[in-house]
Amino acid sequence: MDRVERLIRVALLCCHFARNCAYFKAGWNGSNTRATNEFWATVQGNFIDIAVLEWLKLFGDYNDKHHWKKVVDDPVSFKEGMLKNCSIEENDLSIYIQSFKKYRDKFVAHLDSDDTMHPPILDLAIEVSKYYYSYVAKELGYSGLGNLPKELESYYQKCFLDSEKFFGKQEHKKELNELTQGSKLSKFLFISHWFLIGITFFSFIAGQWKFGLLFLGLAGVSIFFSYRLAGGERNPIIWKDKNQQEEITLLKVPSYLFWAIIATVWCIPLGIVAIVYASKVSVFLRSGDYSRAIVASKKAKKWCWFSFIAGFVALIVFHFLP
Repeated sequence: MDRVERLIRVALLCCHFARNCAYFKAGWNGSNTRATNEFWATVQGNFIDIAVLEWLKLFGDYNDKHHWKKVVDDPVSFKEGMLKNCSIEENDLSIYIQSFKKYRDKFVAHLDSDDTMHPPILDLAIEVSKYYYSYVAKELGYSGLGNLPKELESYYQKCFLDSEKFFGKQEHKKELNELTQGSKLSKFLFISHWFLIGITFFSFIAGQWKFGLLFLGLAGVSIFFSYRLAGGERNPIIWKDKNQQEEITLLKVPSYLFWAIIATVWCIPLGIVAIVYASKVSVFLRSGDYSRAIVASKKAKKWCWFSFIAGFVALIVFHFLP
């Protein structure tokens, strides 16, 4: 293996690490995983395992032919520049490398007796890999890199965004399923609110206005709960990913605009807030922004709930006042 081929292989390892690292990190929202099922949890675990193995080839095993000490012309100057660029001491870097080796030995290469797995923090690994890649890219030149990226940071960001899209789609499907869940209770409420409306009608005919208003309020709450548990509209629409040119069938996000309008009858201020959020749902759907559409839908539903409750409490107070 000549010098050029060795450098290209180092660059490939850096890209493999950066790609798997980006895919893994995009699957987390803070301390919460974005994996929605066992398949995505397994994929996410594979990303971190491969990232650790690839990185140790570059920085962990001194006998590996791709380790930076075996590749760079001046190891002392390279190490000084890398430590300075990453703002870390040599001893801290050694401890950091040991955390990768511990994870590899205990959970990747062998199944150890530890109950809890602690994947290494990847931020520093990304920084030293970028420094190593810039060294290799500088020696190879842009023409020598061929199809490889010119610098590692932009490649990492591209991979991160690609992964985030797919994990995001899983979240959208999960949230949309939550929005469209039905239950036996919804069938019971569907029957009960028509029963309450009937009592309301006969109460008004009998001149029992207070009882009529009370049962009307109960019917309104029953209708709201019934619609809430049913999950709203279920007509399928097509979401077309502009970047991947991939069509995914999703369920329509309910706007709750009809119920928001009714809610203004029960409590005007809270009903207006519900209408504002409900009207935003269709705007976000037209622009293809499903995340914000889901958030607006949930808020519209929440403010409908607040409005109905406020109106119902007001009816109760009015009923019992002399």
